[in-house]
Amino acid sequence: MGKNVRCAYGGKMISPCLQTFVVALPAAGKGVLSLVRLLAEPIHDEIRQQVAERMACYRREKAKYDALGKERGKTEAPVMPPNKMFLISGNNTGTGILQNLIDSEGTGLICESEADTISTWLKRLQKHGLVENMNGNGTYHKPT
Repeated sequence: MGKNVRCAYGGKMISPCLQTFVVALPAAGKGVLSLVRLLAEPIHDEIRQQVAERMACYRREKAKYDALGKERGKTEAPVMPPNKMFLISGNNTGTGILQNLIDSEGTGLICESEADTISTWLKRLQKHGLVENMNGNGTYHKPT
C-alpha cells in the first residue's frame, strides 16, 4: 500500500503520523468510535489477501528448495515475505506492534477501545526506550 497522504516538509515529501486518543465521560457515546475500524477493513483485507498469495508462493518455493537436498548449497533459500497488515491489534506486546509496523513499512492503524491496553504496551515500549523514538520520529518525520 502506498502512502497517499503526503506533504512537503523541510524540502522533502513526508507522510504524517496521526495519533488520536478520545476521552469522554461514561455513556457519552464513545462506543460508536469502534465503527471506524469498519472503514479500514477493506484496505486490511486486500493487504492480507496479497500476503496470503505471497506466503503460498513462498511455501511452494521453500518446498522445492527443501527437496533439493545436497544441491541446496548452490541456490539461494527463498525469503519469507513480510507479514503486512493495516489493522494492528492494540492487544499485543510492544515488540509485536513494532514488528507489525516494520513489516507494514511503517503504515498501520491501531484501533483499541480500552485505554489500559494502549497504556500497557506504551509502558513496555517506553521501558525499552522505543516510545520516545517512535513518537519523536513520527513528530520529526524520521523513519521509524
